[in-house]
Order: sequence, then C-alpha cells, then structure tokens
Amino acid sequence: MNIAFGAEIKKENFSARAGDPASYYNPTGNGNAQSFPGLQPANAVRADRHNYGVYGDLEWEPTDALLIGGAIRYEDFSDFGDNVSWKVSGRYSLGDKGL
Repeated sequence: MNIAFGAEIKKENFSARAGDPASYYNPTGNGNAQSFPGLQPANAVRADRHNYGVYGDLEWEPTDALLIGGAIRYEDFSDFGDNVSWKVSGRYSLGDKGL
C-alpha cells in the first residue's frame, strides 16, 4: 500500500510592460506590418494572485498482478475560485515479465 498527501501555498506575480512605441504606433490607420502589434500602454499590467491546494493519493496492490489507485486534489485560487480534480486508476499485469 502507498499513501501520499500534501499541501502547498503559492503566490504568483505577473507583469507586462508596454512595448516600443514603434511596434504599435500606426499614424496612417492602414494596419501594421506585423499581425500582432506590440503591447500598448493600455495593456500594461502588474498583478498577483495566491492559491492553496491539498491532495491525497492511495494505491493498493491486493495481488502481485493487480494495482488499484485513486487521488484527489482541491485548489482555491484568489482570482477565479476553486477546483476539485480526481482520478481512479488500475493496472493488471497479464504476464510475469517485470514482476
């Protein structure tokens, strides 16, 4: 049997500065030479967020050929809410190579 669990707390920072004015300045209004103009001053941003998460994992091997497992994780983000994700897994070995 294998049991795992844990937790984490994170704080993330993000920033984007305005690009060179030549990358977005368009005096003629006919479009730029590039398909994506540079970041304009209105697009500049400095933001941060924090989140925490907890998880648990359990695996059980009732026989040498069979493994059954499951895991669950909960996360809560300051900027867009929370999330629960999970999985159930299994493996059955049809041969004895690798056992």
